[in-house]
Amino acid sequence: VGAPFGVTAGGAAAAAGAAFSAPAGAVVRVGGTPGRVRGYLAVAGGFDLPAVLGSVTPFEPLRDGVELPC
Repeated sequence: VGAPFGVTAGGAAAAAGAAFSAPAGAVVRVGGTPGRVRGYLAVAGGFDLPAVLGSVTPFEPLRDGVELPC
């Protein structure tokens, strides 16, 4: 199930709470949700961010316009 986030991958709608594929170079946008909930996004190959305690993840809540390089 999952929270009701609006998700697009390469401009096409993607179902929230389900796996989907996006071609290399595609922009994945995750919109807001009406409640204060958490969402998770897993990326094959991970994010291109510094590792902290063995994890490559942003530790701060994401804000509008933030880009995560993959």
